Amino acid sequence: MPKIVSLAVHCRQIHREDLLAEYAADNPLSAEEIGYTSRKNVTWRCAYGHTETESPYNRLRRGYCKTCGKRQEGSFAQNHPEAARLWSKKNPILPTEISPAYSKPVLWECDKGHIWKRSIAAQLHAAAPCPFCKKEANALFTLHPELLAEWDTKRNGNIAPSSVRFMSNVQYHWICPRGHSFTASPAERIRRHKGCPICSSFGMQYPDAAAEWHPSKNTFTPYEVSSSSTKTAWFICQNCGTEYQSVIQDRARRKRPYCPYCPRKK
Repeated sequence: MPKIVSLAVHCRQIHREDLLAEYAADNPLSAEEIGYTSRKNVTWRCAYGHTETESPYNRLRRGYCKTCGKRQEGSFAQNHPEAARLWSKKNPILPTEISPAYSKPVLWECDKGHIWKRSIAAQLHAAAPCPFCKKEANALFTLHPELLAEWDTKRNGNIAPSSVRFMSNVQYHWICPRGHSFTASPAERIRRHKGCPICSSFGMQYPDAAAEWHPSKNTFTPYEVSSSSTKTAWFICQNCGTEYQSVIQDRARRKRPYCPYCPRKK
C-alpha cells in the first residue's frame, strides 16, 4: 500500500507554506497526520481571520480562502496591484492565490527582464521596485554620460561601465581628450570636479612660468603639481639667470615678481 503524503509535507514540497499556516491548530489531526488528498472536512483560518471548513483536497485545488481569495479580497494581487504586476510567471503560484502575509521569498520580474528574489514584505518596503534598475539609475554614466568618453577601457579591464556606481570611492582609469592617463574615483570626479591632473597642472596652465622651472632642484615636475599648490619650487629667471624660490600658486597668480632680483618689470 503506497505511503500517504501528509498535508504538511506536500505544502512544503510545492512551496505553499502559506496554506499550511491556515490549517487550524484545533483540528483533531495535525497537518503531519492528515493526507493532502484527504476529503475529510477540517477547519482553516486565513491570515485575515476567516474561518472555513473544507477538505485538504479542495483547499489545495483552490489555493486560497473562499471568503477573501475567491473575490480576491485580501489576496496579494487585490491589495497591491502595482506590486503584483512584477510577479514573475516562474513562480508556481499566482498573486491572486496568495495573501500579502506570505513570508517565503518569491520571484519578481520587471519590464526590462530583470529577475530577483524577495519576500512580499521586502518587495513592498524596498526603496525601488527593481534592484537592478535602481543600480542602473545610480550608475555614473547614466547621470553623467559626458564622462564615458574618458573611460579607459583597456586599463579598466573587464569592468563594465554600467556597473560603476555614482559617487563611488573606487579608483578607476581615465584618458582625457589630450590623451593623458590618470586615476580618479567617481566621487572625486563629481564632488571635487577632478579632471585630468596633467591638464590642470602648473606646467599646462602656465607654460611661460613653467619655462623657468629649475631642472634639477625640484623633486617633481611642473606637470605633477596643481597651479593652486602651496608647495615651494625652484625657478631660474630667464632674464638674469638668478635662481629663486616661490610658492607655486603665487608664481601662477603673479602675486610676486617672477624674479625677486631682476630689475625688469613683470
